[in-house]
Amino acid sequence: MWSAKSKLKELLLVALIAGGHVLIEGPPGSAKTTLANSFARAIGGTFKRVQLTPDMMPSESSDSTLLYNREFVFCSRADICQYRAG
Repeated sequence: MWSAKSKLKELLLVALIAGGHVLIEGPPGSAKTTLANSFARAIGGTFKRVQLTPDMMPSESSDSTLLYNREFVFCSRADICQYRAG
């Protein structure tokens, strides 16, 4: 398990440098939240956790561009935007 954690730390750094995102998966109790929180604090960042469920689409946990009424609309997850046909 130690080598898996070392590899994960390396991949977190690569994602940081590349400006990407990371989805940490694993069994319950494998310190995923602790690792992410510690990494965020070590680089002076903030930590926010998203609890996913099997029926969620990736766009439900991140920013998205939607096609609405024949135009593209940017929807930030933080905005919790809802569009209604009208």
